[in-house]
Amino acid sequence: MQRPTFPAYPDRSGLNTLLQKRSACAEAKGDIAADHVVVGAGYTGLAAARRLAELQPQARIIVIEATEVG
Repeated sequence: MQRPTFPAYPDRSGLNTLLQKRSACAEAKGDIAADHVVVGAGYTGLAAARRLAELQPQARIIVIEATEVG
């Protein structure tokens, strides 16, 4: 059994406790090209990705999250 690479939190955090349970996205496989990579899909990471998209509409932006998107 492979050990997870992220912390196992006993409870869902913050606003996520009020939301319905979401299903996981498929794991990315293969080579992926991007102009910008944002690590972390919490509020700050998503805000950064959105701002990058506003400033550079043609840019390929990837958001990576280990657990659950904020």
